[in-house]
Amino acid sequence: MLLWNKYAQKVYSVQVSRQWEMDVLIFGLIQAKHLKNQLFNFCLNRKVSRGNPGNNLEVARRSAAEGIVQRDTPCAVSKFRPLKDDRDR
Repeated sequence: MLLWNKYAQKVYSVQVSRQWEMDVLIFGLIQAKHLKNQLFNFCLNRKVSRGNPGNNLEVARRSAAEGIVQRDTPCAVSKFRPLKDDRDR
C-alpha cells in the first residue's frame, strides 16, 4: 500500500505536466492490480464456500479450467521501451 499512497497523493494534486500524466498511469496500474487481486480472491473464496474443500491451489486450478482464469500461453513480462519522442527529451 505504500506505492498506492505515494501515487494517490501525486495524482490528487493535479499538475499539468508530463510527469503528472505518468503518475496517473502508474496509479491506474496499481488500482487495476488491486482490482484483479480482489476479483481473484472473491472467486477463490466463493469456490471454497460452496463446499469444495481443498487447498487454494487446487481451487485456483479448477477456476482456470472453468474459464474464470483462462490462458493459452504462460505469462510473460514485457520490457518497457520509451516512445521515440520520449527519447528526444
